Amino acid sequence: MKISEMLQRRIVNEEQASRIAFEKDNEYKIQKCYDELEQRDIKFITCTEKEFPKKLKNIPDAPKYLFYKGKLPDDALPSVSIIGARKCDEYGAQMTKHFAAKLSQAGIQIISGMADGIDGIAGRASVNEVGGSFAVLGTGVDNCFPAANYDLYKELIQKGGVISEYVPKTPGKKYHFPRRNRIISGLSDGLFVIQARLHSGTSITVDCALRQGKDIFCLPGRITDTLSTGTNLMIRDGARLVIDPDDIISEILGKYKQLILNFNQKQKEIEDIFSPDEKKILSCLDEVKAVHLDEISEKTEIPITALYGILFTLISRKIVIEADNNCYLKAVRF
Repeated sequence: MKISEMLQRRIVNEEQASRIAFEKDNEYKIQKCYDELEQRDIKFITCTEKEFPKKLKNIPDAPKYLFYKGKLPDDALPSVSIIGARKCDEYGAQMTKHFAAKLSQAGIQIISGMADGIDGIAGRASVNEVGGSFAVLGTGVDNCFPAANYDLYKELIQKGGVISEYVPKTPGKKYHFPRRNRIISGLSDGLFVIQARLHSGTSITVDCALRQGKDIFCLPGRITDTLSTGTNLMIRDGARLVIDPDDIISEILGKYKQLILNFNQKQKEIEDIFSPDEKKILSCLDEVKAVHLDEISEKTEIPITALYGILFTLISRKIVIEADNNCYLKAVRF
């Protein structure tokens, strides 16, 4: 029945009719918005809903709602935010790949801002691993920023998620990015900083994490390196110094005891698939620094003629990577 007919028959008065008209108009607008979001594979969730991330609900200035593509981080699983310099050096890039992959292989979800440098590298290194990867944007979730990370953006949507409190089609504004940092830290159990200059944007996220009561981890650097000035000062002021992924894994997984048991079982299953000689070779290989064939032979006491065959098998199984000049690396996932 139309509202005009309800008025004519005196079923409702004018005030009630106005309220019904207003509510119907709102309902139409909300439904239209939801329909548009659904057509573009964008999901919307409010802080009152059960599925809203619990880690965000009690942080200062918590977001009232989120838009996302893909999925949200799992509240039942541990998560670590990895952030750092946009213009990192080769050492920073290598360490980010190494740490992000290892943490994710241990079942830890990786959160970042998908920015150039450390953030983007962390996302790429972890998106295909057990824990997966998620990015919090300073734009609408339908706006990939920076555009150079479009390949990562698409992969995150398929295998992890991209998240934003900004409505779709929102462009990147300078003030959006510092504000989204509270969500990056809020979604995590701990914040890991890899390379940060003095007074860099990274310090904003660290401040957010401290206010939220999160653990802060930092990779140390040379005191003469300006890319590490910020992280070294954070360590001096109380952040935890880390030199190995296990430093973070043991701290974070300590809060998730069942995951530790599952992780240890998985490690045992992995070890059982290697022969004694293969285990010897893998024990002397590294994910970052390539090891020469002669050094492998010396450490394992396996003749070079036999070593070639075993290495060929490990390479074909994508467990070992052949670098230049008879040097070899352990693949990150192992």
